[in-house]
Amino acid sequence: FRMVYTYLNSPSICQSRGRMKQFFAMLSACLLLFALPAGVAGADTPLPTPAPDTPIPEETAAIAEELTRSVSYARIDSGFTASQLYDRNPLTYCELLAGERLQLTTRTDAALGCLHLRLADPLTPLLIEQFDGDGALLDSATLAPQMLVELVVLEPGCMCATITPVDASAKICDVRVYGVGTLPDEVPVWQPAEERVDFLIVTTHPDDEWLFLGAIYPFYGGERGLTGTFAYVTTPKNFGRLHEALNGLWTAGVHAYPHFLGFPDIHTSEPKEKKSQFREDEVLLSLVRLYRSVRPLVVFAQDPVRGEYGHWQHIISANAALEAARLAADASFDPASVQSDGTWQVRKVYCHLYEENAVVLDVETPLPAYDGMTALEIARAAYKEHKSQQDLWFYPIAKETSSCDIRRLGLAYTTVGLDSTAGADLFENIDPALFVASLNATPEPTASPAPTPKPTATPASATPTPTAEPAEPAGAAASPAAAIVAGGVLATCLLALLAQQRRARRAANRGTDEG
Repeated sequence: FRMVYTYLNSPSICQSRGRMKQFFAMLSACLLLFALPAGVAGADTPLPTPAPDTPIPEETAAIAEELTRSVSYARIDSGFTASQLYDRNPLTYCELLAGERLQLTTRTDAALGCLHLRLADPLTPLLIEQFDGDGALLDSATLAPQMLVELVVLEPGCMCATITPVDASAKICDVRVYGVGTLPDEVPVWQPAEERVDFLIVTTHPDDEWLFLGAIYPFYGGERGLTGTFAYVTTPKNFGRLHEALNGLWTAGVHAYPHFLGFPDIHTSEPKEKKSQFREDEVLLSLVRLYRSVRPLVVFAQDPVRGEYGHWQHIISANAALEAARLAADASFDPASVQSDGTWQVRKVYCHLYEENAVVLDVETPLPAYDGMTALEIARAAYKEHKSQQDLWFYPIAKETSSCDIRRLGLAYTTVGLDSTAGADLFENIDPALFVASLNATPEPTASPAPTPKPTATPASATPTPTAEPAEPAGAAASPAAAIVAGGVLATCLLALLAQQRRARRAANRGTDEG
């Protein structure tokens, strides 16, 4: 203030109004510069800062756009358009001869991300070649299909792809093309077959799994979370029924590929010579090998007495499923599979409509894992995917007089005793430690207690000096309000000094005039 007072009393300030205005402009600028940093860096409530250990959430991957209708399909060597490839009907197909190329080219600027293939026969290797927009080869590889549905992920920038059967003809039922991104949830991307399971559902034909045993997977697989899989004994002549089976499984939440044993589907009216192609000893051997491979604790099979409605293949497959449970533990049966997989002891076998040790399942209780749908509703939804069978009288039902009553089972084989409460838990008396989830759980290693170190004297010079917290910069804690108040006080003081100076000068002038 002393410096300001001296400056205000200087003759140069008193002689010029312009310099006075210049002074007040300079003063206002100083006040503004004083208040600005406080308003930006010295706010009362600082902005929240993410903790260093807080992970930054990743951006949600974009859902891949389906480009099936934006792709041109051409059989290069024959010149015909393969319209059956995008009609969404698994019963139709396009047959490519060995060496014949099917070309898929985008008609837009969008690159091809992946090909979703449905095959009639997964045994023929396919050469997949990929090209960029200029026709340059990006990649060439041979796909050896293991499943009826295969996903081929393409290289970045792929604008054209060709599919060529290597050494035999190939029947392709359906091709869906997607752009770059994450596939929608409804697109079935099948996982390999389970290597080990808690339960196995043995079904004679595709659709039998829901017509007769439809309550098992929704409760024990979907709701309870046990690991289960399906084995289809027969393979119908119409390969489309296999795709219907896969669609039904996917609808029920099954994402691991099932087992197709490959025996012929022979109708009851077929001649005796035809029926000789479906022999119980061969089915039995196939099931014993499957049991030893996937090691189920519980097996579910169809009606071994009546075959539900009298179907002879149902009877043979159900009895084979029962006998295989005993023989899988017999080291003298099929030494080849004993050597590769060892023996296995199935604990229980439940059969549909079996009258001894009868069980009536609850299929009407809503299941949270399926958003409140009941086991009966899930079985019906899965059965509707068997579109070629919808004109028949069969339907999953909860009615005692129907052969399609999915509630009724019976314990036909056990090594762990009878159930104490019928239908309460079909895994009763089985050690939970044998479940796949328990076997896969790796216990965390128990840390050994660290040895307590002997106390040692610490030299005085070695005692660490506490590090002072860095001093806060001057003014950093000041708020905008404090800065304004300080500026106001300074301005008031300056104005008061100016007023006092003016009064003194006027008084001096009056004294001079009077003299």
